[in-house]
Amino acid sequence: MGELTKKEIKELQKELQSDGIQIGETYIHKKLKQRIVKTKFIQDDGYEFTTYVPYIDMGKGINNEDVKSISQYLRSIKKYFTKSWIESWKREQKKLWNTEYSHRDETKPFLFLHLSLRLENDTLGNANYASRIRDLRKIGYTIVTIHIKGNGYYRIMLPLPTHPEAKYETVPKNITQTLARLKRCIEAYSGEKMDEDFLLADHKFPESRWDENTPEVNDSNMSETEILRKFQLLDNASNLRKKQMCESCIDSGERPSIYGISFFYKGSQKWDESIPTRGKEAEKGCVGCPWYDIEKWKKELNKQLKKE
Repeated sequence: MGELTKKEIKELQKELQSDGIQIGETYIHKKLKQRIVKTKFIQDDGYEFTTYVPYIDMGKGINNEDVKSISQYLRSIKKYFTKSWIESWKREQKKLWNTEYSHRDETKPFLFLHLSLRLENDTLGNANYASRIRDLRKIGYTIVTIHIKGNGYYRIMLPLPTHPEAKYETVPKNITQTLARLKRCIEAYSGEKMDEDFLLADHKFPESRWDENTPEVNDSNMSETEILRKFQLLDNASNLRKKQMCESCIDSGERPSIYGISFFYKGSQKWDESIPTRGKEAEKGCVGCPWYDIEKWKKELNKQLKKE
């Protein structure tokens, strides 16, 4: 889907009219692969907040291609535009950047600038301001860029969670640090070396397929062998993209491709119906899917190509 047509906008307006969500102009940023819609969220207490929501943002794994999925997405994020959430979220970001990220001297001013949650075009006199915005996006912040005719490009940040909400487990920081060291900070999806602050330990076996008996305690003293077996190194954008792919697999029964390549080193695109869809045994059905272990998938694909 490209920019929403007038017909689709009318359909969206009709679909959302009883949900306290109003939509307006749409925008496209081709380089960032973003499709954006101006949106007003009206809460039950009368609080209103207008912003620019990316209904497609490939960098964050957001890909809503029809009226139904866009409306569902807008409903799902409405809770992040209440007055109480916004105030709490801003406090948490200020605390985070005055402690854990306090060493990021060049990027920090841009975070505080965009905490206004308004359209901004100030470069703060920094010739590398685009790199600083990329840093914020890599950490997980949702920032969209729109072009306003006659006024140039503007950026706006949305008060959305910067990381997927954990369902069962919290990964100790030292496990991520160990994984980053073992992988030399090479992010699995892109194959690029990244700053450790932008990387996280992703469960190969997705939490969306866990049940109440699946969670384990991630012991901070876990061996390096166990860490490598259980986790892969992703940045936040790739982690979000994988999460969306896994949820799609559960809904459709079809395992997703990656990079547009439909190759499975074990099994096929169809989920093996002899394997449970949730619980510990479900992990067998994930093996061979590119998203389960991206690094291994690349190696197996190269083996196949050499044979041919």
